[in-house]
Amino acid sequence: MGRTAIEIAVDNENLEIVQLLLMQPDVRIGNALLCSIREGVYELAEALINHPSITKEMLGEGWAKYLDPSETATSEYSSDISPVILAAHLNQFEILQMLLRKDAIIEKPHKHYCSCEACEEERINDGLHRSLKRINTFRALASPA
Repeated sequence: MGRTAIEIAVDNENLEIVQLLLMQPDVRIGNALLCSIREGVYELAEALINHPSITKEMLGEGWAKYLDPSETATSEYSSDISPVILAAHLNQFEILQMLLRKDAIIEKPHKHYCSCEACEEERINDGLHRSLKRINTFRALASPA
């Protein structure tokens, strides 16, 4: 299935192994962070979010830019699902609070008819991805969490 050791440790909710793996140089934790949010284990998510390689930009809108191509290929979620959006979708209130304390934000999408350069480029390059991103963002913003 192409999962990493840290993803397996998160799926098994083994905090000690996750902490050990986080000490390894060049550890890739993108998918593992999403798995910890999906599992809803606050301590695992906290350990991953507090890792020095994670920046506030990575927790929100800039998530896809920081993912390794191998992580994107094996991810259960599309590249527009950032940690803060996933936590909102799954109503993981405590994890969402932690992400918001780390300055993660969900940026409100531009109007559907917006003609700014970024929107035009998204519309031309991949209209379906743009629409899915908008749906996922609005769904997160409407979350009770």
